[in-house]
Amino acid sequence: HMRLGDGVAGAVLSEGRPVVVRDVAAVPGWDPAPSERSYKTNSFISYPIMVGGRKVGVLNVTDKAGGGAYDELDLGLLDLIAPQMALAIDRAEWRQKATQFQLLSITDPLTALVNRRYLEERLSEEVERSKRHRYSMSFMMVDIDDFKAYNDKHGHQAGDLALEMTAQCLKSALRSADVAARYGGEEFSILLPQTGIGEALVIAERIRRRVERTHFPHDQLQPLGAVTVSIGISAFGVDLDTPASVIYAADQALYVAKSRGKNCVESFEHKALPEAAEKKPSAEKKGSQG
Repeated sequence: HMRLGDGVAGAVLSEGRPVVVRDVAAVPGWDPAPSERSYKTNSFISYPIMVGGRKVGVLNVTDKAGGGAYDELDLGLLDLIAPQMALAIDRAEWRQKATQFQLLSITDPLTALVNRRYLEERLSEEVERSKRHRYSMSFMMVDIDDFKAYNDKHGHQAGDLALEMTAQCLKSALRSADVAARYGGEEFSILLPQTGIGEALVIAERIRRRVERTHFPHDQLQPLGAVTVSIGISAFGVDLDTPASVIYAADQALYVAKSRGKNCVESFEHKALPEAAEKKPSAEKKGSQG
């Protein structure tokens, strides 16, 4: 990073050839005032860094030990060093691209939340961690109420915006350790590590209220006069000790939230039998109607 190198480096990068300057004072227009210099001696080498024939930058070498001028021997040394630098840059770029590709592979492109596959992988990890260390853990299923009607009436662009805005409500209501995902369609899921059912209910109610109070386009035309969500919660326990059972229980609680008027929060009753879900709701109401 050199003010002087801006001009020299630009020429070197453009031509792809190194430049050895033995005395910058002898080069017309290239010698700034001493107070403006970022180097001490009058000699430097500007060397192009190439990666597979692609110009990626310029290495500027200044302030030779002893204060002498750089020469062809110094340039020969850079001929040996520069390819190693180019290789390191190339590897760093590939690592960065791999990280970007990895993020793209686990991210829902519309909402910028993680996708269902990643969420389920994290859920499996958290279930095992909860078993080993006896940690509490909660899980939520969140569904936008009457979304199909909203999407059909106002169009897919409005529907996509509603999904994006709901995702923002979720993210703003959660803690850094929580994992929110777009589970599919208008449904979201949230993993709450080391969180008991009581704390999960507080977070869920915060989400419900935040969505209800957010102004969405056309929200006043919704059946409840606002865009709202229903939330079902389950918690890791003796009879909910697999990822599938945790998801199923949260989904059952969500079903009950929908059947009781929507815009509310329900939690799964561990003792309830799955097959009795329709006759005897396997959830305990913990929220309030919007």
